[in-house]
Amino acid sequence: MLRTRIVWTGVAGTPYYTTFHWAGDSPALAEAAQLATIDFLTTSVGVINPLIRGTIEPEVLNINPATGELIQVFTAAGSTSIGVGTGEPLPFQIQARTTLQTAGIRNGRRVNGSSYFPGLSEQANADGAGPVETIRESIQARYTDDLLGSTAVLVVWSRPSVSGGAGATNVVTGATTSSVWSQLRTRRAS
Repeated sequence: MLRTRIVWTGVAGTPYYTTFHWAGDSPALAEAAQLATIDFLTTSVGVINPLIRGTIEPEVLNINPATGELIQVFTAAGSTSIGVGTGEPLPFQIQARTTLQTAGIRNGRRVNGSSYFPGLSEQANADGAGPVETIRESIQARYTDDLLGSTAVLVVWSRPSVSGGAGATNVVTGATTSSVWSQLRTRRAS
């Protein structure tokens, strides 16, 4: 399994991390995963506040999904983008959440993942309830077009459990961005 990551910086409480996991373990798939992550970031800058900078790490990690152990590190082109959205920033702990759906079942439950989209401006706010529809659709399109539309296969990783269960990956089959805001307490500035 491969891992790419965006490191968000520029405001109090950062860095924030957006991590994507991908099926495969070859240099060619690592490159495809990195390119999909770069596409995701560069096509997202229009809705991200200019105070936020996203940097894609120049390494793609190859991880054993069953154990979580690092197998190999592939060097890939990194990328940095600065938001060009307009308006006052929303509080930075407020983010849009996208659910990554899979067909997988683990321990009798459907396997889904979550991904959080930081750095939005007040123009994205629908009266405090959640993202305005056009912004929500734009964010969702980044997941479906840039990540699910890639030649690399996006997966949700269920980490190994402390009780000894092996980790596993499940292919992402869909992405839905929530119509209400999410607040990440672990990302709140102290």
